[in-house]
Amino acid sequence: MKLILRDADSGKRILEHFNLFHDGFIKRFLLTSHDRFRATKFLKFSPDPIQRDIARGFSVRIDFAHYNYKGAGGNSRRIIRAKFLNADKIVFDLTSPEGSSNNRSIDSVEVVPAAMRRPGGKAMDLIISWNVLLPGKGWQIVRNRILSFEQAQFQEV
Repeated sequence: MKLILRDADSGKRILEHFNLFHDGFIKRFLLTSHDRFRATKFLKFSPDPIQRDIARGFSVRIDFAHYNYKGAGGNSRRIIRAKFLNADKIVFDLTSPEGSSNNRSIDSVEVVPAAMRRPGGKAMDLIISWNVLLPGKGWQIVRNRILSFEQAQFQEV
């Protein structure tokens, strides 16, 4: 079943269905540009018969490995594929605070209205909070805004 995220309210329902992806991790992060080259008629300002079409935004696919939600049945081989459409402002930063291990799991995933408005005002931000192990301090939560997007789809694969 494909779940469509169109606004922050539907995002909240979908993310709660998946228990905010708590204790899951990102198995795959795929960024796809929709720019392309196409042949054009001769242009005065360029001897090159090729023109680049610049599309607005990217598609981002995130495969979450996750088992900790109602309906998963404890199956630790579950993958939830999320596809974010018209994505931009992508900052996928996995640097760990100094001295911490790279051992991290997801504490929660949130969808909130975008910090920066787009024409039409329908953009949302994806925020992931990570559990990070810091020496002598234990587990701490690091919160990152990953990307802005207009619509998303979630599906078990």
